Amino acid sequence: MSLEETLENVRKVAKNNVREEIVNVDSLLRFLKRWWCKHYNRPYKDPLLENYNLEELFLEFYEVYYSDKKDDPLDEDDKEELLGSEKEFDEWIEGKEGLGGKNGG
Repeated sequence: MSLEETLENVRKVAKNNVREEIVNVDSLLRFLKRWWCKHYNRPYKDPLLENYNLEELFLEFYEVYYSDKKDDPLDEDDKEELLGSEKEFDEWIEGKEGLGGKNGG
């Protein structure tokens, strides 16, 4: 395979990764890791990133989202697609609490 073909294949993979739909926990985790790297200007293989679990990344994402929208690297369409409504988020949190959180266990 030539260098040009290799580079074209890499570009296609990167483009697909960035535009990946969030359809399950794995795709959500990949999205949040990309967000974290972009937000903090850190590499994808940063060892700090590996210390986060899904809930910690999601919490950090929301804290940035709610604290200062002008500094958040994601545009509003990306957030709406990922997050849905605040009501949906509140329902998700209530469900988490019921699975062993402060009210459930």
